Amino acid sequence: MQYEASLKKLSEKKLPNAILLAGEEDYLAERFLDRLFSRLLPSGNHSAIAKLSSPSFSELAAACKAISFFEPQNIVMLRQEKCPNDKKLPPLLESLDENTFLIWRTPKLDKRQSLYKNFNKYGLAVDLIAPRPYQAGAWIAQKLREIKKDLSPAAREYLLTALSQLPELPLGFLEQEFEKLRFFVDGPKISRADLIASFSSLPEISGFAYAEAVAAKDAPAALKLLERQRQEGVKVPLIVGILNRQLHSLWQIKALAADGLDNGAIAQKVKLPPFVVQKLAQKARLFSLGELYEGIIDLSEADYAFKTGKASPFFLETLTIKLCRRL
Repeated sequence: MQYEASLKKLSEKKLPNAILLAGEEDYLAERFLDRLFSRLLPSGNHSAIAKLSSPSFSELAAACKAISFFEPQNIVMLRQEKCPNDKKLPPLLESLDENTFLIWRTPKLDKRQSLYKNFNKYGLAVDLIAPRPYQAGAWIAQKLREIKKDLSPAAREYLLTALSQLPELPLGFLEQEFEKLRFFVDGPKISRADLIASFSSLPEISGFAYAEAVAAKDAPAALKLLERQRQEGVKVPLIVGILNRQLHSLWQIKALAADGLDNGAIAQKVKLPPFVVQKLAQKARLFSLGELYEGIIDLSEADYAFKTGKASPFFLETLTIKLCRRL
C-alpha cells in the first residue's frame, strides 16, 4: 500500500496486527512508527517492545504468543529481509491475538515476494518509497504547515529548482533543516538567503549553485564555486554527477523544444515543475544541442578517467571553461 494511504489506516479504530514496512526509506519508516506508537504506547514506554535479531521461526512464533507484563499490548519488532519459514508465516499472521502486534522491517520492497504478499493479505504492507524530486512541492507544503512558516517566492523557486536536479529527495536532511529554520528564522517568511545558509551543508544543494553558473555560462562565478566545492571536500564524482544532471536536463529540454513541444508539455515529459522547465529552457538557449551533447560525453569520459586514476588534476576547471565559452 502506498505510504500516505497507509498512514490513514493508523487513524482507524482497529489497527492491523501485522505490519510490514518495506523499502529503503528509513525516514518514512520512522514517521510511520512514531504515529503507530503514539496509539499503541501512549505512555511512551518503548522498552516494552520485544526486538528480535535474526530469529528462527520458532523464536518468532514464541515472541508473538508471549504475554507482556508492562503494557496491554505485546509488540514484536524485527528487521529481516526474508522469512525463515514462508509456509508457516500465514497461519501465524492470521492467528495473532488482538493485543499482539508484529512489526516487520525489510529494506527490500518486492511485491512479488511471499513476505509482502502475506502481510498484504493478513495485515498491512507499507511501501516506503520517497517522493520523486518533481513531487517535492507537496512534501514541502506539508512541512511548512507543520512549522508554521512560508517560503518567499525567490526561496521557493531556488529550493524546487535545486531539488529537481537530485536523483531522489533526501527526506531526512530536509526534515532536519526545516526544523532548524523553524527556530532560527524570525517571522513567518523564509528567505532565499535563509535557505542557502541552511542547506549549504548538503553537497548536492551547494553544488547546484556551481551547475547553475555553468548553465548561465558565467565562467568566473563557476570557477569560484567549483573551488569552494573542492575546499569543502566534496568528492569529484559527486561534482561530476551534479553537473551531468544539469547538462542532461538542458539537452533534454532543448531537444524536446526543437521537436515543437511547449514548456507545459516538456514539463510533463521530463517530470519537472513548469517554472523549472521555463528557467532551464532560457539557459538552454545559450547552448547548441551539439555543445550540450559534447559536454555530457566529456563528463562521462572525465569521470571514467578520474576513477581509473588517469584524469588531469584540473580537468573540471578545463571543462568548466570550455562549457562557459559563448557561442
